[in-house]
Amino acid sequence: MRAGFVPRIDLVEIIYKGVDDEILFAGPMTFKKSDGKGSLALDLTTEFLNKKSDSVTFKYTISSRTNHLNFSRFEVISTDTLFTLSATHLMFKEPHNNDFHYRYSFTTTYANLQKVLNAKAPLIVLDSQHVYKASRRWAKDASEINKKILLITQGYL
Repeated sequence: MRAGFVPRIDLVEIIYKGVDDEILFAGPMTFKKSDGKGSLALDLTTEFLNKKSDSVTFKYTISSRTNHLNFSRFEVISTDTLFTLSATHLMFKEPHNNDFHYRYSFTTTYANLQKVLNAKAPLIVLDSQHVYKASRRWAKDASEINKKILLITQGYL
C-alpha cells in the first residue's frame, strides 16, 4: 500500500456494461507532493452511451497531516497542456493514522479528459503550497486508459 491508499488490481475496468452503455473506472494514479510531504491519488469515472462520452467525473484524494484544507481549483500543467477547473468540491474528510484524507470531486468534459491524458509529465496544482508531480508510471497509465477508451468507442468492448 502506497501513501495510505488502497492498492489497485487493474488500472482500468469497465464496472458496468449494459446494452447501449458502459461505465469505465480508472485509477488510482498517484502523484507526489513536490516537497515530498504528501500525496494525491486521482481516479476517474465516465459513462459511454452508444460508444460516446460527454462528461467525466474526476475524484481525487489528498493525504496530508494538515487538518483544514480547502481547495477551489484544480489545474493540470505540463509543457504541452494547461487545464484549469475552478468548481471542485470537498466530498468528505477522514482521519487516517496521523494523516487526514480529503476526497474531492468535479465533473468536466470528455475533451478535457483527453487533455489530461495526453499531458506529458503533468503537475497538479491546487494552490501555491500544493503542487503534485506525476509518478514515473504516468505515461504508461494514460496510454492504458486511452487504449481501453479506444476499444469502447470502436465497439470492441
